[in-house]
Amino acid sequence: MSIEAYMFVLVLEKLRILPNDNIANLLHHYLLILGLTNRLLVQQTHQNGFEQFQKNTLNGLRESSEKSFKRRFFQMHGNDLKFLKFLEGRFSPKNNQIELINQIDSIYNGWNHMLKTKEREKSKSSPEIRLIAHFIKKIDSKPNQYIRHKALRIEVINKGKNLAALLSKFPKYQQKVTGIDAASSEFDAPPEVFAHLFRFMRRKGMRHFTYHAGEDFYHILDGLRAIYEAIKFCDLKKTDRIGHATAAGILVEQWSEAVGNEILISQGCHLDNLIFVYHLIVNSTSKKLQKTLPTVINEINNLSYSVYGDYYTPTILEKAWLMRECCPLHLFESHINNLKIQGVFDDNEFLWAEKKGFVENLQKKKDSKVYEVYEKYHDLNIRKNYNKNISITPFGIIKPKQLKILQIELLNIMATNEIIIETLPTSNVRIGFHKNFSTYHLKNWIQWKMQGYKIPPIVLGSDDTGIFATNIYNEYANVFSVLTNEEFVGLSEGMDILRHINNNSVIYKFI
Repeated sequence: MSIEAYMFVLVLEKLRILPNDNIANLLHHYLLILGLTNRLLVQQTHQNGFEQFQKNTLNGLRESSEKSFKRRFFQMHGNDLKFLKFLEGRFSPKNNQIELINQIDSIYNGWNHMLKTKEREKSKSSPEIRLIAHFIKKIDSKPNQYIRHKALRIEVINKGKNLAALLSKFPKYQQKVTGIDAASSEFDAPPEVFAHLFRFMRRKGMRHFTYHAGEDFYHILDGLRAIYEAIKFCDLKKTDRIGHATAAGILVEQWSEAVGNEILISQGCHLDNLIFVYHLIVNSTSKKLQKTLPTVINEINNLSYSVYGDYYTPTILEKAWLMRECCPLHLFESHINNLKIQGVFDDNEFLWAEKKGFVENLQKKKDSKVYEVYEKYHDLNIRKNYNKNISITPFGIIKPKQLKILQIELLNIMATNEIIIETLPTSNVRIGFHKNFSTYHLKNWIQWKMQGYKIPPIVLGSDDTGIFATNIYNEYANVFSVLTNEEFVGLSEGMDILRHINNNSVIYKFI
Protein backbone atom coordinates (compact mmCIF):
# COMPACT_ATOMS: atom_id res chain seq x y z
CA MET A 1 0.00 0.00 0.00
CA SER A 2 2.87 2.40 0.72
CA ILE A 3 4.29 1.75 -2.77
CA GLU A 4 0.91 2.45 -4.33
CA ALA A 5 0.55 5.66 -2.31
CA TYR A 6 3.99 6.75 -3.53
CA MET A 7 2.88 6.03 -7.11
CA PHE A 8 -0.10 8.38 -6.65
CA VAL A 9 2.21 11.10 -5.31
CA LEU A 10 4.53 10.77 -8.31
CA VAL A 11 1.73 10.68 -10.90
CA LEU A 12 -0.15 13.64 -9.42
CA GLU A 13 3.08 15.63 -9.12
CA LYS A 14 3.88 14.92 -12.77
CA LEU A 15 0.38 16.00 -13.83
CA ARG A 16 0.74 19.17 -11.76
CA ILE A 17 4.01 20.12 -13.41
CA LEU A 18 3.13 18.97 -16.93
CA PRO A 19 -0.56 18.13 -17.61
CA ASN A 20 -0.93 15.10 -19.89
CA ASP A 21 -4.30 13.70 -21.06
CA ASN A 22 -2.96 10.18 -21.66
CA ILE A 23 -1.52 9.88 -18.14
CA ALA A 24 -4.69 11.41 -16.65
CA ASN A 25 -6.88 8.92 -18.56
CA LEU A 26 -4.75 5.99 -17.43
CA LEU A 27 -4.97 7.15 -13.81
CA HIS A 28 -8.74 7.54 -14.17
CA HIS A 29 -9.11 4.00 -15.55
CA TYR A 30 -6.87 2.64 -12.79
CA LEU A 31 -9.08 4.28 -10.16
CA LEU A 32 -12.20 2.85 -11.85
CA ILE A 33 -10.68 -0.64 -11.71
CA LEU A 34 -9.89 -0.16 -8.01
CA GLY A 35 -13.45 1.00 -7.39
CA LEU A 36 -14.99 -1.98 -9.18
CA THR A 37 -12.68 -4.38 -7.35
CA ASN A 38 -13.63 -2.75 -4.05
CA ARG A 39 -17.31 -3.42 -4.78
CA LEU A 40 -16.52 -7.14 -5.06
CA LEU A 41 -14.36 -7.24 -1.94
CA VAL A 42 -16.21 -4.94 0.46
CA GLN A 43 -19.95 -4.96 1.18
CA GLN A 44 -21.24 -1.57 0.05
CA THR A 45 -23.39 0.72 2.19
CA HIS A 46 -26.47 0.12 0.02
CA GLN A 47 -26.13 -3.67 0.25
CA ASN A 48 -27.89 -5.52 3.05
CA GLY A 49 -28.59 -9.09 4.11
CA PHE A 50 -26.69 -12.33 4.54
CA GLU A 51 -27.07 -13.41 0.91
CA GLN A 52 -25.20 -10.30 -0.21
CA PHE A 53 -22.53 -10.93 2.42
CA GLN A 54 -22.17 -14.53 1.25
CA LYS A 55 -21.66 -13.41 -2.37
CA ASN A 56 -18.60 -11.49 -1.21
CA THR A 57 -17.27 -14.43 0.80
CA LEU A 58 -17.67 -16.93 -2.04
CA ASN A 59 -16.46 -14.96 -5.08
CA GLY A 60 -12.88 -16.18 -4.54
CA LEU A 61 -11.19 -12.79 -4.96
CA ARG A 62 -9.81 -12.72 -1.41
CA GLU A 63 -8.26 -16.18 -1.35
CA SER A 64 -4.78 -15.19 -2.51
CA SER A 65 -4.50 -12.46 0.14
CA GLU A 66 -6.10 -14.48 2.93
CA LYS A 67 -3.71 -17.37 3.32
CA SER A 68 -1.39 -15.71 5.81
CA PHE A 69 -3.58 -12.62 6.44
CA LYS A 70 -0.51 -10.34 6.63
CA ARG A 71 -2.37 -7.25 5.43
CA ARG A 72 -5.53 -8.11 7.35
CA PHE A 73 -3.61 -8.24 10.63
CA PHE A 74 -2.24 -4.74 10.02
CA GLN A 75 -5.75 -3.52 9.21
CA MET A 76 -7.08 -5.00 12.45
CA HIS A 77 -4.25 -3.56 14.53
CA GLY A 78 -4.61 0.00 13.17
CA ASN A 79 -2.14 2.49 11.72
CA ASP A 80 -0.24 2.88 14.99
CA LEU A 81 -0.33 -0.87 15.73
CA LYS A 82 -2.07 -0.43 19.05
CA PHE A 83 -5.69 -1.61 18.65
CA LEU A 84 -5.14 -5.27 19.57
CA LYS A 85 -4.13 -6.99 22.77
CA PHE A 86 -5.70 -10.37 22.05
CA LEU A 87 -7.18 -11.63 18.78
CA GLU A 88 -9.42 -14.61 18.13
CA GLY A 89 -9.20 -15.53 14.47
CA ARG A 90 -11.71 -17.84 12.80
CA PHE A 91 -10.58 -20.32 10.14
CA SER A 92 -12.28 -23.16 8.31
CA PRO A 93 -10.15 -26.28 8.94
CA LYS A 94 -8.83 -28.23 5.96
CA ASN A 95 -9.75 -31.85 5.31
CA ASN A 96 -6.38 -33.53 5.89
CA GLN A 97 -3.60 -33.02 8.41
CA ILE A 98 -0.91 -31.80 6.02
CA GLU A 99 -3.19 -29.10 4.62
CA LEU A 100 -4.39 -28.25 8.12
CA ILE A 101 -0.84 -27.86 9.46
CA ASN A 102 0.10 -25.66 6.50
CA GLN A 103 -3.05 -23.60 7.03
CA ILE A 104 -2.40 -22.95 10.73
CA ASP A 105 1.32 -22.31 10.21
CA SER A 106 0.60 -19.87 7.39
CA ILE A 107 -1.76 -17.84 9.58
CA TYR A 108 0.80 -17.72 12.40
CA ASN A 109 3.55 -16.73 9.93
CA GLY A 110 1.43 -13.76 8.88
CA TRP A 111 0.89 -12.86 12.53
CA ASN A 112 4.60 -13.12 13.34
CA HIS A 113 5.37 -10.85 10.37
CA MET A 114 3.25 -8.16 12.00
CA LEU A 115 4.92 -8.72 15.38
CA LYS A 116 8.36 -8.21 13.82
CA THR A 117 7.16 -4.91 12.38
CA LYS A 118 6.00 -3.87 15.84
CA GLU A 119 9.42 -4.76 17.27
CA ARG A 120 11.17 -2.63 14.64
CA GLU A 121 8.94 0.29 15.60
CA LYS A 122 9.70 -0.33 19.29
CA SER A 123 6.07 -0.89 20.21
CA LYS A 124 5.60 -1.46 23.93
CA SER A 125 3.31 -4.52 23.93
CA SER A 126 2.91 -7.57 21.72
CA PRO A 127 -0.63 -8.84 21.14
CA GLU A 128 -1.55 -12.53 21.23
CA ILE A 129 -3.59 -14.61 18.78
CA ARG A 130 -5.63 -17.79 19.14
CA LEU A 131 -7.49 -19.60 16.38
CA ILE A 132 -11.08 -20.84 16.48
CA ALA A 133 -11.93 -23.66 14.05
CA HIS A 134 -14.95 -22.51 12.10
CA PHE A 135 -17.39 -25.18 10.86
CA ILE A 136 -19.71 -23.96 8.12
CA LYS A 137 -23.46 -24.51 7.83
CA LYS A 138 -24.44 -25.70 4.37
CA ILE A 139 -27.71 -26.28 2.58
CA ASP A 140 -28.85 -29.90 2.22
CA SER A 141 -28.35 -29.91 -1.56
CA LYS A 142 -28.64 -33.70 -2.01
CA PRO A 143 -31.21 -34.80 0.59
CA ASN A 144 -30.94 -38.32 1.96
CA GLN A 145 -34.18 -40.32 2.15
CA TYR A 146 -33.91 -41.03 5.88
CA ILE A 147 -31.62 -38.44 7.52
CA ARG A 148 -31.62 -34.66 7.31
CA HIS A 149 -28.27 -33.13 6.38
CA LYS A 150 -26.58 -36.53 6.31
CA ALA A 151 -23.68 -35.38 4.12
CA LEU A 152 -22.96 -32.32 6.28
CA ARG A 153 -23.13 -34.35 9.50
CA ILE A 154 -20.48 -36.71 8.13
CA GLU A 155 -18.38 -33.86 6.71
CA VAL A 156 -18.14 -31.88 9.95
CA ILE A 157 -17.40 -34.92 12.12
CA ASN A 158 -14.62 -35.98 9.70
CA LYS A 159 -13.13 -32.48 9.89
CA GLY A 160 -13.50 -32.58 13.66
CA LYS A 161 -11.72 -35.94 13.88
CA ASN A 162 -8.91 -34.61 11.68
CA LEU A 163 -8.51 -31.55 13.91
CA ALA A 164 -8.69 -33.59 17.14
CA ALA A 165 -6.06 -36.02 15.83
CA LEU A 166 -3.74 -33.13 14.95
CA LEU A 167 -4.10 -31.55 18.40
CA SER A 168 -3.44 -34.91 20.06
CA LYS A 169 -0.43 -35.74 17.87
CA PHE A 170 1.16 -32.28 17.97
CA PRO A 171 0.46 -30.68 21.39
CA LYS A 172 2.00 -27.34 20.32
CA TYR A 173 -1.13 -26.70 18.25
CA GLN A 174 -3.30 -26.97 21.36
CA GLN A 175 -2.04 -23.50 22.31
CA LYS A 176 -2.86 -22.21 18.83
CA VAL A 177 -6.35 -23.65 18.25
CA THR A 178 -8.41 -23.12 21.40
CA GLY A 179 -12.06 -23.35 20.35
CA ILE A 180 -14.60 -24.27 17.71
CA ASP A 181 -17.42 -22.36 16.12
CA ALA A 182 -20.40 -23.09 13.85
CA ALA A 183 -21.40 -20.20 11.63
CA SER A 184 -22.81 -19.07 8.25
CA SER A 185 -26.49 -18.84 7.29
CA GLU A 186 -28.91 -20.35 9.79
CA PHE A 187 -31.33 -20.96 6.94
CA ASP A 188 -28.92 -23.62 5.64
CA ALA A 189 -28.57 -25.92 8.68
CA PRO A 190 -29.89 -26.01 12.29
CA PRO A 191 -27.84 -26.53 15.49
CA GLU A 192 -28.76 -30.23 15.74
CA VAL A 193 -26.46 -30.97 12.76
CA PHE A 194 -23.42 -29.83 14.78
CA ALA A 195 -24.43 -31.35 18.13
CA HIS A 196 -22.43 -34.56 17.66
CA LEU A 197 -19.36 -32.55 16.56
CA PHE A 198 -19.49 -30.30 19.63
CA ARG A 199 -19.83 -33.27 22.00
CA PHE A 200 -17.01 -35.11 20.23
CA MET A 201 -14.64 -32.13 20.41
CA ARG A 202 -15.44 -31.58 24.09
CA ARG A 203 -14.64 -35.23 24.82
CA LYS A 204 -11.32 -34.71 23.00
CA GLY A 205 -10.38 -31.86 25.31
CA MET A 206 -11.54 -28.75 23.44
CA ARG A 207 -12.34 -26.11 26.07
CA HIS A 208 -14.20 -23.35 24.26
CA PHE A 209 -17.28 -23.32 22.04
CA THR A 210 -19.30 -20.66 20.27
CA TYR A 211 -22.30 -20.99 17.98
CA HIS A 212 -23.72 -18.23 15.76
CA ALA A 213 -27.49 -18.28 16.27
CA GLY A 214 -30.48 -15.97 16.28
CA GLU A 215 -29.19 -13.83 13.41
CA ASP A 216 -31.21 -15.17 10.43
CA PHE A 217 -34.87 -15.97 11.03
CA TYR A 218 -38.32 -15.82 9.46
CA HIS A 219 -40.05 -15.12 12.76
CA ILE A 220 -38.42 -13.95 15.99
CA LEU A 221 -39.55 -17.26 17.47
CA ASP A 222 -37.33 -19.37 15.22
CA GLY A 223 -34.45 -17.01 16.01
CA LEU A 224 -35.02 -17.57 19.73
CA ARG A 225 -35.45 -21.29 19.13
CA ALA A 226 -32.12 -21.46 17.26
CA ILE A 227 -30.37 -19.87 20.24
CA TYR A 228 -32.01 -22.31 22.65
CA GLU A 229 -31.27 -25.31 20.40
CA ALA A 230 -27.61 -24.28 20.10
CA ILE A 231 -27.33 -24.17 23.90
CA LYS A 232 -29.36 -27.33 24.53
CA PHE A 233 -28.40 -29.58 21.60
CA CYS A 234 -24.71 -28.57 21.41
CA ASP A 235 -24.43 -28.77 25.21
CA LEU A 236 -22.94 -25.31 25.67
CA LYS A 237 -21.41 -24.81 29.10
CA LYS A 238 -20.43 -21.95 31.37
CA THR A 239 -18.37 -19.28 29.47
CA ASP A 240 -19.28 -20.71 26.05
CA ARG A 241 -20.86 -18.22 23.67
CA ILE A 242 -23.74 -17.50 21.34
CA GLY A 243 -22.77 -15.29 18.42
CA HIS A 244 -25.17 -12.51 17.35
CA ALA A 245 -28.33 -13.51 19.33
CA THR A 246 -30.16 -10.73 17.45
CA ALA A 247 -33.57 -12.35 18.03
CA ALA A 248 -33.06 -11.99 21.78
CA GLY A 249 -32.32 -8.28 21.55
CA ILE A 250 -34.14 -6.64 18.67
CA LEU A 251 -37.25 -4.65 19.57
CA VAL A 252 -40.33 -6.65 18.60
CA GLU A 253 -41.96 -3.57 17.07
CA GLN A 254 -38.88 -2.81 14.97
CA TRP A 255 -38.78 -6.37 13.64
CA SER A 256 -42.53 -6.25 12.86
CA GLU A 257 -42.09 -3.01 10.92
CA ALA A 258 -39.30 -4.61 8.87
CA VAL A 259 -41.19 -7.80 7.94
CA GLY A 260 -44.66 -6.30 7.42
CA ASN A 261 -48.06 -7.82 8.14
CA GLU A 262 -47.45 -11.21 6.53
CA ILE A 263 -44.68 -13.79 6.87
CA LEU A 264 -44.08 -16.76 4.58
CA ILE A 265 -42.76 -19.63 6.68
CA SER A 266 -42.71 -23.40 6.34
CA GLN A 267 -45.47 -25.03 8.37
CA GLY A 268 -42.88 -27.34 9.94
CA CYS A 269 -40.82 -24.39 11.14
CA HIS A 270 -43.98 -22.75 12.48
CA LEU A 271 -44.87 -25.96 14.33
CA ASP A 272 -41.37 -26.23 15.80
CA ASN A 273 -41.58 -22.62 16.95
CA LEU A 274 -44.82 -23.32 18.81
CA ILE A 275 -43.40 -26.51 20.35
CA PHE A 276 -40.47 -24.41 21.57
CA VAL A 277 -42.91 -21.83 23.00
CA TYR A 278 -44.87 -24.65 24.68
CA HIS A 279 -41.61 -25.97 26.16
CA LEU A 280 -40.65 -22.56 27.55
CA ILE A 281 -44.13 -21.85 28.94
CA VAL A 282 -44.49 -25.14 30.82
CA ASN A 283 -41.06 -24.53 32.35
CA SER A 284 -41.75 -20.88 33.14
CA THR A 285 -43.39 -19.21 36.13
CA SER A 286 -44.66 -16.28 34.05
CA LYS A 287 -48.45 -15.96 34.45
CA LYS A 288 -48.63 -13.77 31.34
CA LEU A 289 -47.21 -16.62 29.27
CA GLN A 290 -49.46 -19.23 30.90
CA LYS A 291 -52.52 -17.42 29.56
CA THR A 292 -51.54 -18.09 25.96
CA LEU A 293 -50.97 -21.85 26.45
CA PRO A 294 -54.46 -23.00 25.26
CA THR A 295 -54.07 -21.08 21.98
CA VAL A 296 -50.58 -22.51 21.45
CA ILE A 297 -51.76 -26.08 22.12
CA ASN A 298 -54.70 -25.72 19.74
CA GLU A 299 -52.43 -24.52 16.91
CA ILE A 300 -49.91 -27.30 17.64
CA ASN A 301 -52.70 -29.88 17.27
CA ASN A 302 -53.74 -28.44 13.90
CA LEU A 303 -50.18 -28.30 12.56
CA SER A 304 -49.32 -31.77 13.88
CA TYR A 305 -51.69 -33.36 11.39
CA SER A 306 -50.66 -31.06 8.53
CA VAL A 307 -46.97 -31.88 8.98
CA TYR A 308 -46.89 -35.46 10.29
CA GLY A 309 -50.23 -36.82 9.06
CA ASP A 310 -51.37 -37.69 12.58
CA TYR A 311 -52.40 -35.99 15.81
CA TYR A 312 -49.66 -36.09 18.44
CA THR A 313 -49.91 -34.48 21.86
CA PRO A 314 -47.74 -31.42 22.53
CA THR A 315 -45.78 -33.46 25.08
CA ILE A 316 -44.93 -36.14 22.50
CA LEU A 317 -43.92 -33.49 19.96
CA GLU A 318 -41.85 -31.70 22.59
CA LYS A 319 -39.94 -34.88 23.48
CA ALA A 320 -39.37 -35.69 19.80
CA TRP A 321 -38.08 -32.15 19.24
CA LEU A 322 -35.67 -32.46 22.19
CA MET A 323 -34.57 -35.82 20.78
CA ARG A 324 -32.99 -33.97 17.84
CA GLU A 325 -30.07 -33.40 20.19
CA CYS A 326 -29.02 -36.95 19.32
CA CYS A 327 -27.24 -37.78 16.06
CA PRO A 328 -29.64 -39.81 13.84
CA LEU A 329 -26.65 -41.53 12.23
CA HIS A 330 -26.16 -43.32 15.55
CA LEU A 331 -29.85 -43.99 16.19
CA PHE A 332 -31.00 -45.54 12.94
CA GLU A 333 -29.80 -49.15 12.83
CA SER A 334 -29.62 -49.29 9.04
CA HIS A 335 -26.90 -46.60 9.01
CA ILE A 336 -24.60 -47.85 11.78
CA ASN A 337 -22.65 -50.40 9.71
CA ASN A 338 -22.16 -47.82 6.96
CA LEU A 339 -20.81 -45.38 9.55
CA LYS A 340 -18.33 -47.96 10.80
CA ILE A 341 -17.08 -48.52 7.25
CA GLN A 342 -16.59 -44.75 6.80
CA GLY A 343 -14.85 -44.46 10.17
CA VAL A 344 -17.49 -42.04 11.43
CA PHE A 345 -19.20 -44.24 14.03
CA ASP A 346 -18.49 -43.03 17.55
CA ASP A 347 -18.88 -45.52 20.40
CA ASN A 348 -18.99 -42.68 22.92
CA GLU A 349 -21.81 -41.00 21.03
CA PHE A 350 -23.79 -44.24 21.05
CA LEU A 351 -23.21 -44.65 24.81
CA TRP A 352 -24.26 -41.03 25.34
CA ALA A 353 -27.50 -41.64 23.42
CA GLU A 354 -28.12 -44.75 25.50
CA LYS A 355 -27.55 -42.83 28.75
CA LYS A 356 -29.97 -40.09 27.62
CA GLY A 357 -32.65 -42.71 26.95
CA PHE A 358 -32.73 -42.24 23.18
CA VAL A 359 -31.57 -45.79 22.41
CA GLU A 360 -34.35 -47.12 24.63
CA ASN A 361 -36.77 -45.31 22.33
CA LEU A 362 -35.07 -47.03 19.40
CA GLN A 363 -35.34 -50.48 20.98
CA LYS A 364 -39.01 -49.89 21.76
CA LYS A 365 -39.75 -48.00 18.57
CA LYS A 366 -42.93 -49.95 17.79
CA ASP A 367 -44.46 -48.59 20.97
CA SER A 368 -42.71 -45.22 21.05
CA LYS A 369 -44.67 -42.29 19.65
CA VAL A 370 -41.69 -40.06 20.39
CA TYR A 371 -39.40 -42.15 18.20
CA GLU A 372 -42.13 -42.32 15.55
CA VAL A 373 -42.24 -38.51 15.29
CA TYR A 374 -38.43 -38.30 15.33
CA GLU A 375 -38.23 -40.77 12.45
CA LYS A 376 -40.94 -38.92 10.52
CA TYR A 377 -39.11 -35.64 11.02
CA HIS A 378 -36.13 -37.08 9.15
CA ASP A 379 -38.15 -38.88 6.46
CA LEU A 380 -37.86 -37.22 3.02
CA ASN A 381 -41.54 -37.68 2.19
CA ILE A 382 -42.64 -36.03 5.43
CA ARG A 383 -40.15 -33.24 4.78
CA LYS A 384 -42.26 -32.22 1.78
CA ASN A 385 -45.14 -31.52 4.17
CA TYR A 386 -42.75 -29.88 6.64
CA ASN A 387 -41.36 -27.53 3.98
CA LYS A 388 -44.75 -26.43 2.63
CA ASN A 389 -44.97 -22.64 2.96
CA ILE A 390 -47.86 -21.01 4.77
CA SER A 391 -48.69 -17.37 5.44
CA ILE A 392 -48.91 -16.15 9.03
CA THR A 393 -49.15 -12.77 10.72
CA PRO A 394 -46.30 -11.76 13.06
CA PHE A 395 -48.54 -11.65 16.14
CA GLY A 396 -51.29 -14.11 15.22
CA ILE A 397 -50.63 -16.35 18.23
CA ILE A 398 -47.90 -14.76 20.33
CA LYS A 399 -48.54 -11.07 20.95
CA PRO A 400 -45.77 -8.39 21.11
CA LYS A 401 -45.65 -8.23 24.92
CA GLN A 402 -45.48 -12.02 25.13
CA LEU A 403 -42.66 -12.11 22.57
CA LYS A 404 -40.65 -9.70 24.70
CA ILE A 405 -41.28 -11.91 27.76
CA LEU A 406 -39.94 -14.87 25.76
CA GLN A 407 -36.85 -12.83 24.85
CA ILE A 408 -36.30 -12.01 28.53
CA GLU A 409 -36.89 -15.67 29.53
CA LEU A 410 -34.20 -16.85 27.11
CA LEU A 411 -31.76 -14.16 28.21
CA ASN A 412 -32.39 -15.24 31.80
CA ILE A 413 -31.53 -18.85 30.87
CA MET A 414 -28.31 -17.66 29.25
CA ALA A 415 -27.38 -15.45 32.21
CA THR A 416 -28.11 -18.21 34.74
CA ASN A 417 -25.84 -20.61 32.84
CA GLU A 418 -23.24 -17.89 32.08
CA ILE A 419 -23.56 -18.33 28.32
CA ILE A 420 -21.92 -15.25 26.81
CA ILE A 421 -23.35 -13.11 24.00
CA GLU A 422 -20.83 -12.36 21.27
CA THR A 423 -22.26 -9.27 19.56
CA LEU A 424 -20.90 -8.00 16.23
CA PRO A 425 -22.11 -4.43 15.60
CA THR A 426 -21.28 -3.70 11.94
CA SER A 427 -22.20 -7.20 10.84
CA ASN A 428 -25.55 -7.08 12.65
CA VAL A 429 -26.44 -3.68 11.20
CA ARG A 430 -25.40 -4.57 7.64
CA ILE A 431 -26.89 -8.06 7.57
CA GLY A 432 -29.86 -7.85 9.93
CA PHE A 433 -33.05 -5.84 10.42
CA HIS A 434 -31.35 -2.53 11.26
CA LYS A 435 -31.30 0.44 8.89
CA ASN A 436 -28.41 2.01 10.81
CA PHE A 437 -26.67 1.93 14.18
CA SER A 438 -29.39 3.98 15.89
CA THR A 439 -31.53 0.84 16.36
CA TYR A 440 -28.67 -1.55 17.17
CA HIS A 441 -30.01 -3.98 19.78
CA LEU A 442 -27.05 -3.83 22.19
CA LYS A 443 -28.77 -0.72 23.52
CA ASN A 444 -31.84 -2.83 24.40
CA TRP A 445 -29.80 -5.33 26.40
CA ILE A 446 -28.19 -2.50 28.34
CA GLN A 447 -31.56 -0.87 28.97
CA TRP A 448 -33.18 -4.13 30.08
CA LYS A 449 -30.31 -4.70 32.50
CA MET A 450 -30.87 -1.20 33.89
CA GLN A 451 -34.52 -2.20 34.40
CA GLY A 452 -33.48 -5.15 36.55
CA TYR A 453 -33.64 -8.06 34.08
CA LYS A 454 -30.90 -10.71 34.06
CA ILE A 455 -28.76 -10.21 30.96
CA PRO A 456 -25.80 -12.48 30.15
CA PRO A 457 -22.28 -11.05 29.89
CA ILE A 458 -21.62 -9.43 26.49
CA VAL A 459 -18.39 -9.32 24.49
CA LEU A 460 -17.78 -7.31 21.33
CA GLY A 461 -16.39 -8.69 18.05
CA SER A 462 -15.74 -7.40 14.55
CA ASP A 463 -16.89 -10.40 12.47
CA ASP A 464 -15.40 -10.18 8.93
CA THR A 465 -13.12 -7.15 9.03
CA GLY A 466 -12.34 -7.42 5.32
CA ILE A 467 -15.84 -7.50 3.87
CA PHE A 468 -17.07 -4.85 6.31
CA ALA A 469 -13.86 -2.77 6.07
CA THR A 470 -13.65 -2.31 9.83
CA ASN A 471 -11.65 -3.24 12.92
CA ILE A 472 -12.33 -3.66 16.62
CA TYR A 473 -11.54 0.00 17.38
CA ASN A 474 -14.24 1.09 14.92
CA GLU A 475 -16.71 -1.33 16.52
CA TYR A 476 -16.17 0.15 19.98
CA ALA A 477 -16.38 3.66 18.50
CA ASN A 478 -19.70 2.82 16.81
CA VAL A 479 -21.11 1.42 20.05
CA PHE A 480 -20.01 4.50 21.98
CA SER A 481 -21.74 6.73 19.42
CA VAL A 482 -24.93 4.67 19.64
CA LEU A 483 -24.97 4.87 23.44
CA THR A 484 -24.22 8.59 23.74
CA ASN A 485 -26.28 9.91 20.82
CA GLU A 486 -29.91 10.82 21.52
CA GLU A 487 -28.92 11.11 25.19
CA PHE A 488 -29.40 7.40 25.93
CA VAL A 489 -26.52 7.68 28.40
CA GLY A 490 -23.99 10.40 29.17
CA LEU A 491 -20.38 10.39 27.97
CA SER A 492 -19.02 9.16 31.30
CA GLU A 493 -21.61 6.39 31.61
CA GLY A 494 -20.98 5.41 27.98
CA MET A 495 -17.28 4.99 28.70
CA ASP A 496 -18.10 2.91 31.80
CA ILE A 497 -20.23 0.58 29.64
CA LEU A 498 -17.39 0.20 27.11
CA ARG A 499 -14.91 -0.56 29.90
CA HIS A 500 -17.26 -3.22 31.27
CA ILE A 501 -17.66 -4.85 27.83
CA ASN A 502 -13.90 -4.73 27.26
CA ASN A 503 -13.33 -6.29 30.69
CA ASN A 504 -15.74 -9.08 29.72
CA SER A 505 -13.54 -9.71 26.67
CA VAL A 506 -10.54 -10.16 28.94
CA ILE A 507 -12.41 -12.51 31.29
CA TYR A 508 -14.10 -14.65 28.64
CA LYS A 509 -11.45 -14.82 25.91
CA PHE A 510 -10.80 -18.26 24.42
CA ILE A 511 -7.27 -18.91 25.66
